[in-house]
Amino acid sequence: MSPRLSRAVRSWRTWVVVAVAVVLLVALSGQFGTAPTQLRLDRFEQAVRDGRVRTAEVRSKAAVVTGRLTNGDEYVAAFERTSAV
Repeated sequence: MSPRLSRAVRSWRTWVVVAVAVVLLVALSGQFGTAPTQLRLDRFEQAVRDGRVRTAEVRSKAAVVTGRLTNGDEYVAAFERTSAV
């Protein structure tokens, strides 16, 4: 190892920079998770019947149901809007 590289490895500043970089990578990796699973309405209904839906939120303006499955995956299921009677 060269003397210059050896000094850099022993320097506390190098380790501070490495620690900050690791913390930033870990913090940012949680913000860029996978997109929710797109479910067809019939598949969503089957998942409900099978007990695989943990949560469901109906967003009528957007005509979708969003939530989380029992395996932890997020999902989105679109439905057709009908006019109110």
